[in-house]
Amino acid sequence: INAEYMGTSRHREWGVPSMMLPRAAQLLSASLPFQARAKWGSIRQGHHDRKPYFFGVDPMEPTKRAWGEVLAIVPAQWGNEGTGKLVDFLGTTSHLCNRVSGGPNAGHHVRLHGVDFDFHSLPAGILNPKTSCLIGHGCVLSVPTLLRELKLLEEHHVDYKKRLKISDRTHLLFAAHQQVDRSLEQHRGAPLGSTLRGVGPAYSSKALRVGVRVCDLYTKEFPDLVHTLHQTLLKDQYNAATVDAEVHRYQKIFGPVLKPLICDGIDYTHSCINRGMSVVLQGGGAAMLDVDDGTYPFCMANNSSLGALLASAGVGPGLVTDVVGVVKAYTTRVGTGPFPTELKCAVGDAIRTAGHEYSTSMDRARRCGWLDLVQVQYAHQLNAFNSICLSKLYGLNALDEIKVAVDYKLDGRSIAEYPSCAEDLDRVEVVYETIPGWKCDVSEARRFGELPLGARNLIELVQDFVGVQVRWVGVGRERIEMAAQSRAALDPAPPAWLDSVRTSLI
Repeated sequence: INAEYMGTSRHREWGVPSMMLPRAAQLLSASLPFQARAKWGSIRQGHHDRKPYFFGVDPMEPTKRAWGEVLAIVPAQWGNEGTGKLVDFLGTTSHLCNRVSGGPNAGHHVRLHGVDFDFHSLPAGILNPKTSCLIGHGCVLSVPTLLRELKLLEEHHVDYKKRLKISDRTHLLFAAHQQVDRSLEQHRGAPLGSTLRGVGPAYSSKALRVGVRVCDLYTKEFPDLVHTLHQTLLKDQYNAATVDAEVHRYQKIFGPVLKPLICDGIDYTHSCINRGMSVVLQGGGAAMLDVDDGTYPFCMANNSSLGALLASAGVGPGLVTDVVGVVKAYTTRVGTGPFPTELKCAVGDAIRTAGHEYSTSMDRARRCGWLDLVQVQYAHQLNAFNSICLSKLYGLNALDEIKVAVDYKLDGRSIAEYPSCAEDLDRVEVVYETIPGWKCDVSEARRFGELPLGARNLIELVQDFVGVQVRWVGVGRERIEMAAQSRAALDPAPPAWLDSVRTSLI
């Protein structure tokens, strides 16, 4: 790959897929040390300053679009980045939204026409009337939580019955999982700040191979499977009569409600892809909460980075055309665990108030701090982002100056690698770069050029440091309050003939 080739349209003339070269360049860029990224970025973009394509849209040719693409959305920090809003925004033009992982601990907030929706089970694209939605088999499903969310949709006259599907491979989350979660948290020497929704024990049951899946609900073995699960979880507290009541509730009450929604999730997803539809894969966790790559043990019980997201969707990496990292313009964290840029002062309180930083799952205040680009770059190494959505910029509107973390020092020395030990991460000295604030409302901006200078400086700093293009910026809470680099990215309308294809699939 060379600058001359990348800077021309020859790859389209020669029939090479439009995403291939920019994607390959991004993957290689992610593996390079920071010192080499600036040079590589100029080579990657070519002498015509070409940008990586996104969601089938060539920024240099905004009318040229390709469909049937798979877009993976990865929250890039410690959760609550605003993934729900981006998924809802993209759902206006996508055909399938697949929530591929997580459980009722991962709440996604969507605000539409002044109404707030908090989704712990449903994909965030469900509010778009022409978008099909799938709860994928990487999730753990709390049926009572799902039914509450469906009731909320009905109260707001959102028709979901022909658009919502549940993968038959999805594992069920029972009340016993929540009981175990509460017990584990109470007996820890240092609590992890669990949401107590039973998600960790549910994934543990899955790994122990005693979990119960949606497809088991309609088999004659279902009662035995549920009893075995509860015996494994509860041990001495196991009560056969209580479990019998749980079995009855699922078979007689939940089963008939769920049955019309159940499908083979893998086949359903690939049917959409093969029919030329655009598919959004919605991650339910966050890169820094990944059980292997995150801040262990202050993390989720499952993997939540790109590789796990694809496995949970049943989609091979060769089908993925775009990977978007969702990065908040500052950093937040819920529960305990290391947080190098945390602000335990009035500034942190001001960001919390302006950004409405209260947990969707438990309504507890989130810890707030400055944007940490060292951490974001680490997330990029794990996921190889094509582009970034910089969310919740409005949370910084009132600040005189904004700080951004650009380096860590440990024991007085700059460190190149991200610390694997939580104790080391707690001890790092953070090096900041300071940007003047903009002190104005940004909610009316729809293009980057309409943003104030300070906001544009922040965008440029993120792009230069991480080596990935910022494609969207969240400037307000509503769906439409999104600024984009180009009109094509803001409104990639699909061709009309795909409506008939979508109808035939449903």
